[in-house]
Amino acid sequence: TSVLVRHLFKKLPARRKFLKSASAESSRVADLTSRLALAFPAVAFRLRVNNKETLHTPGNGNLLDTISCVYGSQTSNQMLEVKDETADGYKIYGFVSIPSYTRSNRSYITFFIGGRWVQSRTLTIALEEAYHGLLPQRRYPLAIIALSLPDKSVDVNIHPAKREVRFLQENRVFSLVQRTVRETLVKVSPVAEIGFGTASPQAGV
Repeated sequence: TSVLVRHLFKKLPARRKFLKSASAESSRVADLTSRLALAFPAVAFRLRVNNKETLHTPGNGNLLDTISCVYGSQTSNQMLEVKDETADGYKIYGFVSIPSYTRSNRSYITFFIGGRWVQSRTLTIALEEAYHGLLPQRRYPLAIIALSLPDKSVDVNIHPAKREVRFLQENRVFSLVQRTVRETLVKVSPVAEIGFGTASPQAGV
């Protein structure tokens, strides 16, 4: 599948005034394409902007290889695999950065549910609680985490673009993310076991 965009506002020129700069709009396209590539590592993605290739993923089904293409090999070398599955269909899989490899904002935290990129305060807080005591103030991890949940346990119809979701058992999903990530971090930083918390999804960020 190839997608080529030309003369996007030819029939609706009035909408052009809502555009930001060319670089800002290109950045948004690149960000979305990168997250799609991370959501579907078995699909090869290639993005060209102004005749310059800015992204090319192998499509070999290996998420870590895709992370390397999106964020660079230096980043992929600092990632830890997280994986767990419960008997009743709650699954988590992905990669998180080691505690010493951080970012200055949360834009490198990505969650997928059923292959869809979502934004969730519950999931973000759970991830940050897993790193509690391991990161400097105002530093954040890099994470790509995919969740597979029972169909009736998540409501995807609370946001027009289905970007936000609501969980039927919020505490359970929170615990799954926090516990799985924390256990992974403890393996490389045993001191992290000290002060293991049980914060709720309602806790402040």
